[in-house]
Amino acid sequence: MKRTNLIQDGLVLNEAIPTTSVVEYKKSSFKKIIKDHIILVILAIFLLLGLMGGALFIRNADFSALEKLDFLFFSNFQGRVASQLTSVFVASLASSFSFILLCFLCGLSMWGAFLIPAIPLFRGFGLGMTGGYLYAVYGWHGLLYQLSIILPGALLCIVAILLAAREGMVFSKKISFRSKKGIEESSEQPQKMSMKTYLIRYTFIIGTALVAALIDVATTACFSGLFSF
Repeated sequence: MKRTNLIQDGLVLNEAIPTTSVVEYKKSSFKKIIKDHIILVILAIFLLLGLMGGALFIRNADFSALEKLDFLFFSNFQGRVASQLTSVFVASLASSFSFILLCFLCGLSMWGAFLIPAIPLFRGFGLGMTGGYLYAVYGWHGLLYQLSIILPGALLCIVAILLAAREGMVFSKKISFRSKKGIEESSEQPQKMSMKTYLIRYTFIIGTALVAALIDVATTACFSGLFSF
């Protein structure tokens, strides 16, 4: 039981509030948050599945697999240590931008909502490959490299990709709705399709990816000298 003070007619009264009510309120609030952001939750699940799949896949592969996919995932950690900071920034931003662009283009198609979940899945796969390889081959040394150099920028990059995927799915669903119901009927809906809003939101998302690339540069400059592979 929790107690709260109530002021009535100048007197302070103690009223007991059942703990179960507080728990139920928190549960209902949590369910509401999940319901309001269900698309992000689903996309995050795809991302986690990709992470697990990449970590399992790299157990049966070698470093050459990471090198081949470096242009997509910026996964060549050996090259990152040896590269100039400008190259790190360009490679990180190009990797993020490619996934964000895919989300943007899929959002312009009525079928894009069905394809977009594969994008965070694939991005998670690349991050899982890198993390799994580092830990499997270098142990705690590789894990520290992952935590100090890769993850800070990668986490923000993942946020940007998830937001891009959500916006793409929402916009794609609006296009699909208009094509099925007709422009006149869909224009009566409370949520109107706005290309301007779509572009503004993606501009913000690209800005987030830009910050993630700067974080990659900062972590590489600060900590890459502590590691050698």
